[in-house]
Amino acid sequence: MATIDLGKVVPEKGIDYFTSSDKQELVEDVIDEIFIPTKVSELTNDSGFITNTVDNLTNYYKTSETYTKTEVDNKISSVYKYKGTVATYQDLPSQNLTIGDVYNVESDGSNYAWAGIAWDKLGGEIDLSGYQEKIDSSHKLSSDLIDDTNNTNKFVSSTEKTTWNAKANASDVYNKTDSDSRYLQNSKIVILTQAEYDALLSKDPTVFYMIKEG
Repeated sequence: MATIDLGKVVPEKGIDYFTSSDKQELVEDVIDEIFIPTKVSELTNDSGFITNTVDNLTNYYKTSETYTKTEVDNKISSVYKYKGTVATYQDLPSQNLTIGDVYNVESDGSNYAWAGIAWDKLGGEIDLSGYQEKIDSSHKLSSDLIDDTNNTNKFVSSTEKTTWNAKANASDVYNKTDSDSRYLQNSKIVILTQAEYDALLSKDPTVFYMIKEG
């Protein structure tokens, strides 16, 4: 590169002191000092751009894994859409229908959806008038909720419960036949008239008294 001794030159306005060759050499020197990347790898990824390959992306889906707008529209169009109410099943429309159209039929209180070739019953009203709504303090379990003709589920009144509570368990006592048998086995038998029995000043609890007639 050519050099100029500025100490020996007195600059004057409007005079170009560089030759064309000098200028070219200056431009080449500047270009040599400027680094222009020619590869992406030579750039600094200071904004966090994706560096993974297409097959190694996280939180992203391939086009083949997603629905197109048309596919989404088609799926949405098949969702149930309430269209109105008709009086009877026979009044349901048969033309200009789209899969998912829903009508309420007043005669049976049911909803029907158009399935493409026929109406599909989705559900309806259930008559619960014959059921007890709830059991509260004003209407607890009572005989009007139980089948009294069924001995297994028969209603028990308070009086009956009191009577039962006063009874002994059969397993805890002897019945009449068993009691008589045991008493006879462990007692002496005395046969006497009613007058003789009444004349006794005391009765022996270990004696079995038999009253004879006459």
